[in-house]
Amino acid sequence: MAKQIIVLSTNQNTTGLVGVVCLFWLTVPAGSELLKPSAGSAWVGASAGEISALQNGTVIEEFFQPQFPATLTKAQIEAQLLAVYTARQAAFTAGTKPGQYFGVFCDAGVWSS
Repeated sequence: MAKQIIVLSTNQNTTGLVGVVCLFWLTVPAGSELLKPSAGSAWVGASAGEISALQNGTVIEEFFQPQFPATLTKAQIEAQLLAVYTARQAAFTAGTKPGQYFGVFCDAGVWSS
């Protein structure tokens, strides 16, 4: 899957800020997938393959809604979105994974794994 950031909408408010509503599609490290058979996307343009990636857990979708000064150019906003996405992907990869604790249980104070 090539898409990483999908902009759903933008708006400029009366305070001089541009609001961006977007999705981050984060790649789930192999072996950490968590199946979500009924998963879909907030983006109506998602292909069947992209929906399949969300359902089989190889990609997760995160909603992100930042605001930027209206004085920034489109290229500057895109660069900032990419920087946030890159940092978020790195943090996600380094942190707890979606399926990491799936099925783990505690019995009499002892954890299964």
